[in-house]
Amino acid sequence: MRTFTLRATLLAATVLGGLHASAQSKTIHVDVAGTLPTLLTEEEKTTLTSLTVTGSLNGTDLNVIGLMAGTPMYKQAAFSNGGKLREIDMSGAHIVAGGNPCPGDVGQTIPVEDDVVPSYLFAMTTELYTVALPATAHKIGDMVFSNSNVTSVTLPTALDSIGHFAFQGVEMSAFELPASLRYIGENAFNNCWKLETLTLPDGLEEIGKGAFAGANNLTEISIPNTVTKIGEEAFKGCNGLERITLPATMKEVPARMLQYCSSLTSVSLPDGVWRIGDGAFYGTSCAVEWPSNLQVIGYEAFGSYMRESITLPESLTTIGPRAFSSSMLSAITIPAGVDSIGECAFKDSKIKTLNLSGNLTTIPAEAFAGMTLLENLVIPEGVEAIAINAFDGCSGLTDISFPATLRGIGEQAFRGCSGLTSVSLPEGLDSVGRGAFVYCYGLEEANLPSTLTKIGSQAFGGCVYLTTVRVAATVPPMIDTFTFPDITYDNGTLYVPIGYLDVYKNDLEWRRFNNIVDEIPVGLNNVLTGNTPHGTAFSIDGRTVGENFRGIVIEQTADGQWRKVMRK
Repeated sequence: MRTFTLRATLLAATVLGGLHASAQSKTIHVDVAGTLPTLLTEEEKTTLTSLTVTGSLNGTDLNVIGLMAGTPMYKQAAFSNGGKLREIDMSGAHIVAGGNPCPGDVGQTIPVEDDVVPSYLFAMTTELYTVALPATAHKIGDMVFSNSNVTSVTLPTALDSIGHFAFQGVEMSAFELPASLRYIGENAFNNCWKLETLTLPDGLEEIGKGAFAGANNLTEISIPNTVTKIGEEAFKGCNGLERITLPATMKEVPARMLQYCSSLTSVSLPDGVWRIGDGAFYGTSCAVEWPSNLQVIGYEAFGSYMRESITLPESLTTIGPRAFSSSMLSAITIPAGVDSIGECAFKDSKIKTLNLSGNLTTIPAEAFAGMTLLENLVIPEGVEAIAINAFDGCSGLTDISFPATLRGIGEQAFRGCSGLTSVSLPEGLDSVGRGAFVYCYGLEEANLPSTLTKIGSQAFGGCVYLTTVRVAATVPPMIDTFTFPDITYDNGTLYVPIGYLDVYKNDLEWRRFNNIVDEIPVGLNNVLTGNTPHGTAFSIDGRTVGENFRGIVIEQTADGQWRKVMRK
């Protein structure tokens, strides 16, 4: 018979030694199932500390054993204080169906089945320390040893299934599961915080949700290739885990599987893995060896990730919401194939250098909010929309390059980007949302394109140093009283297209500017003749562009001449 022993602490062993010296023991053979209660005296039921049982046991017999072990459910069901049983050896017994059902959770009873250790049999007992289960049992039910003081268990060699919460909270340091085992239920060994060594047998097929969560002292685990299903949170909170070998059959890393495994140094993902589940590596610092076809990184998969660098695989297409939020990453390059980034994907991370994918069409809400160390931002061509709060709070940002494909900037997209001193929005842009650049305290200049039709309320609210606003639109964009701060209206200068001075002076809102000057050329024909502020540059279609624009520009050189220049 293959057995395992759950090792007690030295102190517990010393205490048990004293107990065993004065133990009252008895060996009983039960010829007829259901007769064990008649083979014990009433005194023995409450005073025996060691019992060996052979023969056939049904529900009636197991009820007596549960009561003798002081299991709370059995004590409650029998209206008795229970017994003092410290050791029970049932290895020579055989569980058969029938007899009285066993008590389960509140208001429930559990019929006894052939070769199944019934649920709750020894749950929460403080009396029992050593158990040998029937050698022929193939299943351990739910909660059998949950939160008990059991420290030594001999498992059946025929065992193929361990139920939910079966050993939850049991203080054990090492054990070996039998080769016959195929299924480990949900939370079966949850919070077994003393567990140090674990060997999973070849032939195991399924590990349930949270099966080993909270096993803080477990340092290494190898999952056999026969395992085809691993539940969520299987090893969550195993903060002593340093090494894990995943099965070659794995297709997806389950949600929160390794969450808070803070000692994990590296993980090699099998080639078949195409998705990393939600929160799978949350709170870890492990280096990841990517599979060849990884496509999806799920919600918070690397949230609070403690490493400073990571190289994402070129096969990646989707980065989920909050995937790297609050991480320590200092730089990130989004692979070219990524066409979807979730909300808050990199929010509050430590990123200084950001390279975005050219396959993106939208920068989602709060995707890069709170990245206070980011200094330069190039939004790639193809991006059409920047969503609400996308770069909110990026206070270190000093320079932004916008793409010609951009059509809309969402509400508060750049709120609190106090390091910006100038923004030049691209031709083709239609709208700037409410509060888009609110509290950009360092902003001194805003260049707005001819295509702009609407600027939301408070779009430049709080930009108290904004003194220069250039609008290339011949039709004044829609604004309201609070689009710009009062100090800008009072002391700033509004530059408008040549010949459209009266149009802006007669507009209900734009006329609030005390200083309006028509100095912006309309189209290329006016570039060389217009009274343009020194340093202004234009694209070949006549739109104003900023310093970071790349391509052919017409700009005024130091000698006062206008020349066509290629910016690379």
